[in-house]
Amino acid sequence: YRSQILVMASHSRSQRQRIPLLAVLDEEEEPDFINTPPHDFVCPVTLQVLRQPHQTLCCGNHLSKQVAERLSRDRKPCPICKAPNLLTIRDKFHERKSLSLRVQCPHRERGCPWTGELGRIEWHLSTESVEGDCQYVEVTCLCGAKVQRRALSEHKLKLCPKRLFRCEFCGYEGTYDEVTAKHLLVCEKYPLSCPNGCGEEGLERQGV
Repeated sequence: YRSQILVMASHSRSQRQRIPLLAVLDEEEEPDFINTPPHDFVCPVTLQVLRQPHQTLCCGNHLSKQVAERLSRDRKPCPICKAPNLLTIRDKFHERKSLSLRVQCPHRERGCPWTGELGRIEWHLSTESVEGDCQYVEVTCLCGAKVQRRALSEHKLKLCPKRLFRCEFCGYEGTYDEVTAKHLLVCEKYPLSCPNGCGEEGLERQGV
């Protein structure tokens, strides 16, 4: 494993590495590191950037939380120095350094210019409409529709079926889907044709 990490670290720092880290990201939204992560920030087992790194007490190397807990639970030896009965501690100092690595927004190809620390990307990509600041992440409207945050205001104003809507005939107010699907069927001022077939149009329902 260490030889694989050294190969990764030897790449040009201008080469951008896409390595998954946070739960907020799916496979298509891996953080794009501006510079190649140093090899000591990469788990030698998963070859991914360390999340909540745990330091081994035997040789001082770092493993990801999931790997450290699994090996300790199964009473496996250290995967690096092979010492028996692996023991680790969480290294918060190393974790802070890891979360300070610089990344770009995974939606940069859509137009998002954001760059920042890895520890801030979860906030940046938050799907809560009142949180986060990526305008290209999909958020969920109250109606259930998923739209990019930058289009949410227009959606709520013009397209959302739950938006406030007024009947143009009587002034009744309700949601768009309520007014158009239910109210217009009983609106007393809704214009109808003469039921006797005389050809007169625009007769209010209440007078027919």
